[in-house]
Amino acid sequence: EKVAGVRKQVQVQTFANKLSMEKTAAVEAGTDDKESQTATLQAIRVRTLKGHGPGESSQTCWVRAIVALGEQHMASACASEVMIWDLQNGACLRTLAFPTDTAHDQNWISGLASLQGGAAVAASSDMAVHVWDVASGGVAYTFVGHSSWINTLCPLGPDKLISAGDDWTLRVWSTIAGDSSKLVLSGHTDSVLAVASDAAAAVVISGAKDFTLRAWAPNQGTECMATFEGHANWIQSVACISRNIFASGSDDKTVRLWELESGVCMHVLDAHSLGVQSLAVISEGTFVSGGSDGLIKAWTAADGNCLASIIAHKSCVRTLATIAGGMMASGGDDKNVHIWALCSPAA
Repeated sequence: EKVAGVRKQVQVQTFANKLSMEKTAAVEAGTDDKESQTATLQAIRVRTLKGHGPGESSQTCWVRAIVALGEQHMASACASEVMIWDLQNGACLRTLAFPTDTAHDQNWISGLASLQGGAAVAASSDMAVHVWDVASGGVAYTFVGHSSWINTLCPLGPDKLISAGDDWTLRVWSTIAGDSSKLVLSGHTDSVLAVASDAAAAVVISGAKDFTLRAWAPNQGTECMATFEGHANWIQSVACISRNIFASGSDDKTVRLWELESGVCMHVLDAHSLGVQSLAVISEGTFVSGGSDGLIKAWTAADGNCLASIIAHKSCVRTLATIAGGMMASGGDDKNVHIWALCSPAA
């Protein structure tokens, strides 16, 4: 039975027995050329990008978002700045900075996305979505409509953006020149903290402080397709694994894997000792989670098996992203951005 505008009752299947068999060797945060491995996956930190945040680590120094910009570049956001990095040599090519003397906080950047052509898109606490021309360092255009802080955003296909925020809504923006159309997706009853999309299925998944996940099909209208319940705390992250499978991470310390069409929760993973803050898909059927415990864990979506556990940051792993060459980037509250190579131990 397909999900279409009805609330599904979740069915929970725990995989504690699988998690108890996890065998990992941790990597020491802040030390170069260390590695973490199990029988199935190895993670090697190949580079640390430094330069974010003034002084001691604090909320103004958190690396809140990372996104790949094509094959050679990457962007990371901290406070009111976006740093553009060369992935080959780790050099910072440019810093895109918002003015900080505004009435609404410090224009903290809370989300990043990329557009075709390498443009960087930033969601900001000034309640707007800004599209940067990376080459010139200037803002090309701005989307305005949210009535409170924007927490996150993601692309939907080649010509749409989804943003979500503390006004309890998601908004769909067209990036086609001259197209001013936009949609407002309403249904959550508290701040929306996470959003992900599957371009092939044209589906958007959102997670919120109301402990629920919602599925949307913006190309078909603004009605919520389905609501998924089961988490016991704020939902901080979501990731679309395939057309029919998605993952959610919560401050309840778990990762849940869901089947979109049936609404069933397939697996509940006791993932971290503190809240799960970030998720990213690293290959077909494999994803990673980042927690407030400073760990990154790799998982298989089919059976909920843990492939690796990495001591990645000295504090919260705030953001994760896949980048060129089969590598992964992580950003933390310790101001650092780490680049990781993932491979089998025999590779």
